[in-house]
Order: sequence, then C-alpha cells, then structure tokens
Amino acid sequence: MCLIDLQLAMAKLYTDQSLRNNFLNTPQLTGIQLGLSDLEIKQLEASFYQINFFADSLKNKRMNEVTKFFHLSYSRLKNEFEELFDQYALTYLPSGIKKHQDDSEKFVNYINNIQTVNEDLKTLLNYELINFKMYNIKFCFKIKLFDRYLIDFLKDYTPQLLSRVDEKKIIYSKRYCIAIWIKFYPDGKLWHIVF
Repeated sequence: MCLIDLQLAMAKLYTDQSLRNNFLNTPQLTGIQLGLSDLEIKQLEASFYQINFFADSLKNKRMNEVTKFFHLSYSRLKNEFEELFDQYALTYLPSGIKKHQDDSEKFVNYINNIQTVNEDLKTLLNYELINFKMYNIKFCFKIKLFDRYLIDFLKDYTPQLLSRVDEKKIIYSKRYCIAIWIKFYPDGKLWHIVF
C-alpha cells in the first residue's frame, strides 16, 4: 500500500469510532477492508492505544471549538454538555473552511431533536447560536421569540458567577422572552436587546 492510501486508512480509523471498534475486535478483517497489508495491520494493531488517544484528542479539540460558541451553556451544564457532544460526534463529521461553525449548528440541531434533553438547555443553546450568527453577518435585523425566559439567566449568571451556581439548577421561568439583534453596517456594533 502506498503512503497516501495508508494515510487515508489512518484518517478513517481516527474519525470513525465504529471502524476503530471493528478494528479492535477483528483487526485482520477490518484491515483487509481498508486495503492494509498484513505487516501494516500488525503495526496498527500494536499502536492501537496511540490511535485511540489521537482520535480522542481530535474529538476533544472539536468539542473545545464548539464550546467557544456556547460558553454559557457549557459553563452551566458542563458534564451533560460533554456527554451530549460525545453522542453527537459519532453522528457527524464536519468538513470545509467553516467547519467549527457548521459543527456548532449541527450540534444544536442534534440537541433539538433529542426528547430527553432539558428544554431550558435547548433554549439557551439556540439563543447562543443565533447570537453568534448575528455577530458574523454584515447587516442584520432579527427578532426571535423564545418560549423560556432568559433574562434572569443572562443578567444574574454571568461567566464570573457561574462557578458559584449549582450545575443542575435551572432558573428559567415559563414566561416568554423576545430577543432582538440589529447591525446597521458591516463592521458596526451589534445591538442586542432581550426582554
């Protein structure tokens, strides 16, 4: 096998959890499906720990990039957020030049489709996603009605205070909330109001 084919096989192992599990259970069969020689299969089998370590570090890097878009949500429910991202990472692999933004949007879509996820977390994730999108467009005027009241959360639980808040305590009321984003020119200030 040439170097390019070997690199492609390694990339598949790094990014596909089920393929890695298959390789761990049946290295010979999976290696042949990847087009690897017997020697290459034995070498990869011997370095399987490093392959798993590198694959985990790639997934953690992805999650760290996504958490930059959802700082409040991540700070609020770190463990649940990480578990949900681990589940999501198995379903989608981003590509392209704006892959972190794409990954973030797909992650929110994934969360929105899970019935067991707390509705307050879904609302906060959607709010943060819209907020990020509005910062990155030239002109905007957007009004969004949320079915959860975010004002108390946004006002009282800034990132400096989050470390003092019980992770599982959600403080939303059932009232509605309206958020408005306005940007008049490309490099202008984004005006943002929540009430």
